Amino acid sequence: ASAQQPLNQQAPPPPTSFASQLQHTLGQQQFCDPTLIDRGLQHADKRRRDWIDVDALNEDDTQACSAYAVPIFEHLREAELVRRPNALYPEAFQTDVNAKMRAILVDWLVEVAEEYKLCADTLYLSVNYIDRFLSIHPVQRSNLQLVGIACMWIASKYEEIYP
Repeated sequence: ASAQQPLNQQAPPPPTSFASQLQHTLGQQQFCDPTLIDRGLQHADKRRRDWIDVDALNEDDTQACSAYAVPIFEHLREAELVRRPNALYPEAFQTDVNAKMRAILVDWLVEVAEEYKLCADTLYLSVNYIDRFLSIHPVQRSNLQLVGIACMWIASKYEEIYP
């Protein structure tokens, strides 16, 4: 009974900003600074006024689901901001890997993508996966190439649809 709140006390109100909601939900472990997330969402709100609503032509078409376009893009934008790699990761998290090694790895992955004729999105997604992984996991220098090719393999599973 001591773990429960007394009936006369209310739970604290939910956080108002998306960043504070994220911190409330995830605790202190985050990929990026919560204030960056809020600024990114505010910037998206300003840009939304300038967008051309391409789904307006399909308002009457029930199969186009144009009514869901704005919430879908808002959700994807929030997800992108939450999953953004930490910009300080080479110095903050890695002891054996530096930015020059990352650049060499990316150059090698470009050569691999050209050799196997992978689409450009596969390469971009694999670099994103590498940055996200390196921003939370320390990696030894000897395993960096393995991390890179594993990320490219995962990205190719999403992007490459033709053998």
